Order: sequence, then structure tokens, then C-alpha cells
Amino acid sequence: MTLSRLSYASRSIADHHTLRTHLSELIAQSKRNNAKQHLVGVLCYSNGFFFQCIEGPSLAVDTLYHTLLKDPRHHDVRLLEHIDIQQPYFQHWSMKYITLDPATQDFLKHHRLSPFQPYQLTEHHLQLFLLHLSQKNDHSTTLDTLPPHLHGLTHPSMAAIGHVQPRPPQVWFTVACMSALLAAAVVLLSLCLKY
Repeated sequence: MTLSRLSYASRSIADHHTLRTHLSELIAQSKRNNAKQHLVGVLCYSNGFFFQCIEGPSLAVDTLYHTLLKDPRHHDVRLLEHIDIQQPYFQHWSMKYITLDPATQDFLKHHRLSPFQPYQLTEHHLQLFLLHLSQKNDHSTTLDTLPPHLHGLTHPSMAAIGHVQPRPPQVWFTVACMSALLAAAVVLLSLCLKY
């Protein structure tokens, strides 16, 4: 089965009052439908822009994107990337919702992408941004960290925004091995410098 990654940007048509409803509906719909289609991904909203990355079986990714093109909650949809992949960045998230927390804002400023305007993402910056978003911890997407103007979302699905399945044990084993190798290298280097 071929896997694909598709990233796009769009502009929200929602005003401040309808934004809560749109985000709530979008996240609930994504979580419900993506699991059935074995799709994963991330959604980021800020400054009137949506950024979304969808990963999964190629046919399901393409079908979802064509559905999203007709979604009346946004306009000016621009495809940023559509590639085949070996492994998804967001494999444990049916739909990860990310707010622009201070670390993400710093990332954008560092790469001169602030204020958030995802249309400006080059291929290089897009890969860095996706990697940054994929490494966000569980706490980055809980209801408590939504921007103040989105607090009070009441849709039942919002309670599950921060749910993540634990990372596979081999990831932790790899990190532990790399740490041990690094420590051994430091010891060897200090011994070499001593003599």
C-alpha cells in the first residue's frame, strides 16, 4: 500500500464568533472520519489561516483533499506538498491540533515565517515545520492550551484533542542507546586527550 503526505494552506472564512464552531466541527469530523480511513495528520490555525498535513493511504489522502476543496469553511486552498512517503510524521494522531504556542512562534520567527502565513512555506521550511509539529508533546494540543478566544469549546470531541497513543518502545530504546554511545565517546575522547 502506497502512503502519501499532503500539506495545504487555506484562509478561514470564519469570524471570531463562528471560529469556535468551525474548529470544533472540523476536529470532530476529522477524528471520526480519519480513523476509519487510516488517515493521520495535523491541523494548525492562526492569524486567519489553516495549515493541514494529511498522511495515509494515497487514495484516501486524495479523496479527502478533493472533499476539503469543496468545504465552505475555508477558501484560497493552496497545495503545498503531495508526495509518497515511507512513514508518517503523525502516525499516532488521527488529527493533531496545534496552537501557535511560544515554541512554535519562536520556530516561525527563527525561520522568518512570522506572522504565521503558511503560503510562504518553501519546500525546505515545510519539512522543518512538519518535523517541529510532529515533535510537539502531548500537552501542546490539550483544550487548556487553546488560545483564549477559543476557550469554552463545548463539543464532546474537543475533550479528546490531546489524546495520543504511546510511542513504540523501540524509539525509547534507540534514544537510550544513542545516549550511551555519546557518553562512551566522551569518556574515550577525555582519555585520548589525557595521554
